[in-house]
Amino acid sequence: MDFTKFVDLMDTQELFFPRADNLGDPFEGSLPIRSANYRKYVIDRLVDQEKIKKEYKGAASLQKDAESALKEMAVSCWHMNDHESAAMWKLYLKSDEGIAIQSTYSNLVKVLDVSPISINIGCVNYIDYETQSINFGDAFAPYVNKRKSFEHEKELRAVIWVKGYGNSELCGPLIDGIRVKVSLNDLIERIYIAPNSPDWILGLVQSVAGKYEISKNVIRSKLDERPVY
Repeated sequence: MDFTKFVDLMDTQELFFPRADNLGDPFEGSLPIRSANYRKYVIDRLVDQEKIKKEYKGAASLQKDAESALKEMAVSCWHMNDHESAAMWKLYLKSDEGIAIQSTYSNLVKVLDVSPISINIGCVNYIDYETQSINFGDAFAPYVNKRKSFEHEKELRAVIWVKGYGNSELCGPLIDGIRVKVSLNDLIERIYIAPNSPDWILGLVQSVAGKYEISKNVIRSKLDERPVY
């Protein structure tokens, strides 16, 4: 994240879940070809369930439903790795003045589990959208499966279905995303400063974290280390 988002995180003590249609992938929330075809096959043969057939009037209706569902899902995205990723720094920062929050799966589950909002957490599965399929009956499946082209992201997702599991009243209208209150000291393991960031950033981040009583190590990226010849 950039520095302003880091300050916002510290100040609000809230984890932001952007709406799924704002994540930037046009395939977000969609089905692979085989799954979409099989869903149509199943619905077309539900001859004894006229109500269902009336609700799903062809491919256009199904596509419209999928696009509407995008506006009902909010997603917090994390990169899973034992080491820093040079690619992630480059892809998700607009300048060298960036920060990465390092946590663990168990920490994330711990801080989200106390929320009154129902939140699902899972690893993203990377598949071939032309030859493989997913469970089209699972509302979350399109949000934890992505095209193989994104496999470098090694993504873990926390997903909120605003209209599911009694979340409607708790979440309210989903404008651009949802903020979930979390304990940052329980969530954060370390705070990393982006490679090539100016020296003053390290001190400033330490100062901001200290102001909000976040007692975690602030570390300069190991990608800044010099080689030994």
